[in-house]
Amino acid sequence: MMRARSVLAAAAALLFAAALIGARAQQPVGEAQLIAVLQSDAPAQEKAVACQQLAGIGTERSVPALAALLPDEALSSHARVALEAIPAPAAAQALREALGRLTGRLLVGAVNSVGVRRDRQATSALARLAGGPDREVGAAALVALGRIGTPEAIRVVQGALASGAQPLRDAAAHALLAHAGDREAVGRRQEALAALRRLRASQAPRHIRIAALQRSLVIESPASMPALMGHLRSTDPDLVSMALRALREMGGEPVTRALAAQAVQARPDVQPALVQVLRERSGPGALGGIEALAARGAPDARRAALHALGDVGGPSSVALLLSTAQGAAGDEQATASASLSRLRAPGVDEAILAALTAAPPAAKPPLLGVLTRRPASDAAAEAALRLASAPEPAVSRAALEALATHGRAGDLPAIVRLLIATTDESARDAASQAAQAVVWRVEDIGARGQPIIAGLSETRLPAAKGALLALLAEIGTYPALLAATAALTDAEAATRSAAVRALAAWPDPSPVAALLATAGRDTEPAVRVAALRGAIRLAGTAAAEIAPPPGQAVQWLRQAAQAVGDDATSKRVLLSALAGVRNIEGLALVRPYLTDEAVRAEAELAAIQIARQVPATERAMARSVVEGILAAPASDETRRLAEEALRDLPGPSAELRITPPAAEEIDPDRLTFRPLFDGRTFEGWEGDTERSFRIQDGAIVGGNLQTAIPRNEFLCTTRPYANFVLRLEVRTVNANGGIQIRSRRIPRSSQITGYQADMDSAGHFFGSLFDESRRGMLAQADRQVIAQIVRRDDWNAYEIRCEGPRIRLFVNGRLTADFTEADPAIPLSGFIGLQVHGGPPSETWYRNIQIAELP
Repeated sequence: MMRARSVLAAAAALLFAAALIGARAQQPVGEAQLIAVLQSDAPAQEKAVACQQLAGIGTERSVPALAALLPDEALSSHARVALEAIPAPAAAQALREALGRLTGRLLVGAVNSVGVRRDRQATSALARLAGGPDREVGAAALVALGRIGTPEAIRVVQGALASGAQPLRDAAAHALLAHAGDREAVGRRQEALAALRRLRASQAPRHIRIAALQRSLVIESPASMPALMGHLRSTDPDLVSMALRALREMGGEPVTRALAAQAVQARPDVQPALVQVLRERSGPGALGGIEALAARGAPDARRAALHALGDVGGPSSVALLLSTAQGAAGDEQATASASLSRLRAPGVDEAILAALTAAPPAAKPPLLGVLTRRPASDAAAEAALRLASAPEPAVSRAALEALATHGRAGDLPAIVRLLIATTDESARDAASQAAQAVVWRVEDIGARGQPIIAGLSETRLPAAKGALLALLAEIGTYPALLAATAALTDAEAATRSAAVRALAAWPDPSPVAALLATAGRDTEPAVRVAALRGAIRLAGTAAAEIAPPPGQAVQWLRQAAQAVGDDATSKRVLLSALAGVRNIEGLALVRPYLTDEAVRAEAELAAIQIARQVPATERAMARSVVEGILAAPASDETRRLAEEALRDLPGPSAELRITPPAAEEIDPDRLTFRPLFDGRTFEGWEGDTERSFRIQDGAIVGGNLQTAIPRNEFLCTTRPYANFVLRLEVRTVNANGGIQIRSRRIPRSSQITGYQADMDSAGHFFGSLFDESRRGMLAQADRQVIAQIVRRDDWNAYEIRCEGPRIRLFVNGRLTADFTEADPAIPLSGFIGLQVHGGPPSETWYRNIQIAELP
């Protein structure tokens, strides 16, 4: 027998473990097995889990095992949960029988379970317990009787409510309130109301009587609305709160209309809450009530209602909000204006525009402010453009601010004319901000700067020219660059200074040569200094992008070093830029400043930073520079950094000496190439890889043969290159494509500016060097040669050699373009990109992309 018990206990333990990991094991446990656990010596925790499972699957078979656990302090509640759920009459009987043999807390639990089952057969037993000596049991019995709800049960509850001891009266009140709720839930409204009336007339606790009143008002609505509004006017906060809760429960448009009609008569401190109630109810009746409170309510209610109208208002709300926005003051005016800005009802824009036309000048700025915060529309743009030339400065400024939101691409010329026409500084700033916002809505990149460039030639006002030049710096296109560069020779020093500021903020290093020239020739010292520092920063950025740095950028910094003179601040700017030149040329430029007491500390730090990053072939020379720093007096921090640098530069030192590279023809076949594209992923590239570019058969493919291509798109390397030999294979299918080199992305555009090795299916441009978004065709390939060497719609080998200012293109081994850049403003470094050209459906394929970088 003991062995059988041990086996059963072990089985029960296994079942319990299975129950705990049921989701993983997914092994269903049967009722018989669970009963076995209850009847075994298994731990209480395992039995509790079995009870929980029996609540879901148990039948009459489980009742004896569960009933046996009812006297168990640890398991009684678990057993009751199962017995409450099992639909068999035997489960109810087991709980009834427990009423006669349990005591204390266990008996209270059994009483509660009988109430949960609403067991009518337990009414007599519960009535006896309700009148017994144990008050806790008696209170539980009254609650259970209330849930049972038969006339006999309710008579017991009513008796306790009328004459029972205080704890029993409280329990009876709760029971009767629950009974009323049950009656209401099954549609027996009169029975519910009768119970609630009895409660309200009893000596029940006040909060119960107020709850009964609330339920009565809800059940009797809408007829109860006069009484409810009376409670809202009460000075008793409990009754006011009760009435508001009732309103939130009372459904139907009649209630809404009744509330809306009387809301203005409510007490001032209650009206804001009524705004929220009406807002929650929605519907035309609710809107009318909110509008009435916005117009005639107490101050707090008006503000709340005006705010609510911004979210729930309709066409009827516009006039009210407009009149408040124009005629009120302080918070109400601001709230009405904010709501007009949010309101999305039909006719709002039309009403605002009509009011704007009729309003006196003083009232126009607030209305324009509302218009500014609303979604863009053509009508709003036209109104703002019309008022932007108003003689009143406040109106003009507000209209220009609205144009920043509503202005269309075609409005840019008019905005520029306004900018150059005004003499009011704040209006000019507003016009500049409007132009700054609208210019990005011009899709044609070439057209973005045209109105601004035209404005430069039309105005003589330095302040206006300065605003226009700042806009050109943001646009960053080649025509914008030419216009800003031309302004460096303006007769007015203020304009030249503005041109310097614009060019110093350019998105690429194109202005460096022009800034260096200005630093050497301008008659104003401040302009010369600003131009020099701007050139240094741009050149330093270009030098730090690539290791080794582009020779062009180093040459720019060398020119800057010759121009800094004795200006310590400019020297520091130069040293900061030189710190990013990661080769021995950077050290050579820093070395003279190691003995300049004004900037010696900065020079030492720059030299150490460069020394730690030079190529391996230059480490010995870098070591000698760091040793020189340690040999001279230096701060503790500088010495520590120098010693760390020496540990990174093992071996002997050598004299720093710059040896010009030998001028010899590069043999590409002796170079080491590395892949730029792995054939599987876009790692190392960025662009529109969702729609414009894909990877197929180990190649990058731009476009497809099913859909038209809306605009030019470019897939670019994530790092720039300066001097290199690039090899790849290309194929065009009804396409015009190209390989971008030394290129830069145009701000806020999918377009690129820079050199392009051209290619097309027609053979018109294949093998030619084009200057994308800048100067156009630079070197046209011989079409007869191209016709002989290019394989149409098949793979062709393309090789691009960039060596300083010289660019050569080879197609299938044949030289097709040889171009040497003569313009010092053209950067000789930038990204490599692959083009898909806008137009009819086409495909441009690129594969086996490899690069060998040159010194």
